[in-house]
Amino acid sequence: EREMPPALCSDEILQCDYVLGLRSKAVHFISESNIIYCGGNNVISYNVHSGKQDFIPVAIDKPGISAISTSVFRRFIAIAEQGECTIINIYDSTSFRRKKMLSCGDIGSHEVLHVSFDDESKLCLVLGGAPDYTLTLWNIEKSVKIVASVKLATPSGKSFYESYICPDDSSV
Repeated sequence: EREMPPALCSDEILQCDYVLGLRSKAVHFISESNIIYCGGNNVISYNVHSGKQDFIPVAIDKPGISAISTSVFRRFIAIAEQGECTIINIYDSTSFRRKKMLSCGDIGSHEVLHVSFDDESKLCLVLGGAPDYTLTLWNIEKSVKIVASVKLATPSGKSFYESYICPDDSSV
């Protein structure tokens, strides 16, 4: 048996400098010069002027990222991770620190198709995937709690892809 030199056993030996990759509808501006996008199991913030990339770490034990979204005024970033228990982490868009975590174990799917915020970033609407297409409204202002949840009927095998909170009438 060969022993590895101590320097090669360190967690710091591999460091990501650049990640390229793109999924449709998965690029968002978080400022005038920064965009975010998915690349593998990472969410990357890319400065279009300097070319610098910052990485938002996503759990390694998850199959991947199913959705990313930003709040209306780009204050928050929502990252939905696929898995048995789907998790949505909400990050501050300037510091990339996690602010909230939504656990969506009862959405009837292993993925989230879409996440949207209301204008004040107090509510978060989550659309789960097939077969149930569960729509869940979360209050994320102070403590995280579910306000409402409904399974959507899918006539003639149609699919849902996006969901939004109506900015003019919050009861819609």
